[in-house]
Amino acid sequence: MQLREMKAAHAAALTATVPAPIAQAEGRRACTELLGVGALFFERSSWNDRPALAVGVRPRDGRQAWWLEPGTLGRLKDIQVQIEAHRSWPRCACLPVQEKPDRRKRGDRSRRRGGAL
Repeated sequence: MQLREMKAAHAAALTATVPAPIAQAEGRRACTELLGVGALFFERSSWNDRPALAVGVRPRDGRQAWWLEPGTLGRLKDIQVQIEAHRSWPRCACLPVQEKPDRRKRGDRSRRRGGAL
């Protein structure tokens, strides 16, 4: 959903996506990570001396600090990302990004080339 179509106070999830070209240049994989979930808000701001509109989410649990996931912020520090706001569950039709689990069990030697030892 386009940001201009969303209204303040909608329940929203903010995500940060590292686009493939930037990820490749940084030696990492492209990914989308959750920044935070809560009531959407907008604030007029500036970026590079130009007017801008900042977006954020206010958590429902009443926290006054750490509104964004600290682990995500740490992993994405100094990396250019694309910020997206999604209507939060249960109304969002977006599917979460899921990684495929590693199906091999650790220590399972039967799947190694050449059979069991």
